[in-house]
Amino acid sequence: MVDAAPRIARAGLAFAAGLTLSFSSPFPSAVAQQGTPAAVRPKTHLSADMLYRGWRASQLLGREAATKDGKALGTIRNALVGSDAKITAVLVERQAAGQRSEFVFRLPWERIDAARLPKDIVTGAAIGDLPELDMFAGDTGAPTMPREFAVTEVVGEYARLQAGQGYGYVSDIVFSRDGTMIAVLITRGLDQEGGTYAFGFPGFLGQWRPDMSYYGLPYVTAGQATAAGLRVDPKRFEDGGAG
Repeated sequence: MVDAAPRIARAGLAFAAGLTLSFSSPFPSAVAQQGTPAAVRPKTHLSADMLYRGWRASQLLGREAATKDGKALGTIRNALVGSDAKITAVLVERQAAGQRSEFVFRLPWERIDAARLPKDIVTGAAIGDLPELDMFAGDTGAPTMPREFAVTEVVGEYARLQAGQGYGYVSDIVFSRDGTMIAVLITRGLDQEGGTYAFGFPGFLGQWRPDMSYYGLPYVTAGQATAAGLRVDPKRFEDGGAG
C-alpha cells in the first residue's frame, strides 16, 4: 500500500474536528432527505473482474521510469488525475548528477506505454526531452472544482460516512489499464473487524472533492457501506503486487 504517513496527522485533526458536538455534515444527510437510513443512492457499479484486472497506485509510486532504450529517467513521485478521472501525467524526480541538481518534471500520460504497466514504466520520451517537460504544464492554477488532483490527495485520507462517522482509511487507488481511476480501497480498523473494501469511484458526482480533508462515502451507516463495497483479496490483483 502507498505510504502516506505525512498526511495522517492533518487528516486526523480534521477527522477529530468532524466528530465534535458542533459537527455539521458537509453534505445533506440521506436520513433527512429520504426519511430512512436504508434509502441511500446506489453504489457505483464495480465488478470483481473489473477491479482485479486493474492496477494499484502503490504499484506505480516509487517506481523507476525508463526510456525505450533502457535509460533511467527518474522515480515516479505522484500521479495527476483529471476531472474525467483519467491520469493526465506523472511527476518524476531525477536525481542530482555532477553539477546538476535534482529536479522534478511532468511526464504526460500519453507518452507512457500503458500496455507494459505496472510491471514496466516505459516512455517514448528521451533524456533530451526533459528540459521541455515543465512540472507545471497544464496547470491553470484555477481554484474552481473540479480540477486536476494528485493521487496523494486521496490516499492517506480518512473515509467518512454521510453523518460524519469514520469508516476507515484510504489505503490505495485502483486504475483501469488505460489509466482511468475506477476504485478507492478503504481499510478498516481492528475494532471495526478490519478488512479492505473497494468502492467504485463516482468522479466528482460523488461525496468527495480534492479540497476536502477526508474521503466521503455516500452511505449513512457502516453496515450499508460494507454491504455495498467489495471485500478485497490483494492476491487476486493481476498487477503483480504483494498487496
